Amino acid sequence: MMGHKAVVHIFTSHNNILITATDLTGAETICKVSGGMIVSSGADQSGQFASTRAAEQIAEMLNDKDFDQVIVKYRGAGGNRSPSAPGATSAIRALTRAAVSYTHLRAH
Repeated sequence: MMGHKAVVHIFTSHNNILITATDLTGAETICKVSGGMIVSSGADQSGQFASTRAAEQIAEMLNDKDFDQVIVKYRGAGGNRSPSAPGATSAIRALTRAAVSYTHLRAH
């Protein structure tokens, strides 16, 4: 049986990470989590721990609402001219470990 698809938007900055899940049109927000909701220290909001935990929470919320496939779009600043920020990379890894089937896109 085919499940529902959602679009997961990951925005990383040097100060925070924001993960939002929407429907395929992007008009309706299904759930959202930020780094500030995970950790209490302001310096850790954009770290890999916060992004991993935020992605795990998003995956859990999506599984509760019967979404089993996601399209991942991410954007954000990377260090040393890297194509993506470390927070986005660890969030995508956490979604993969949570057994969510995904399609990977890079938003500019």
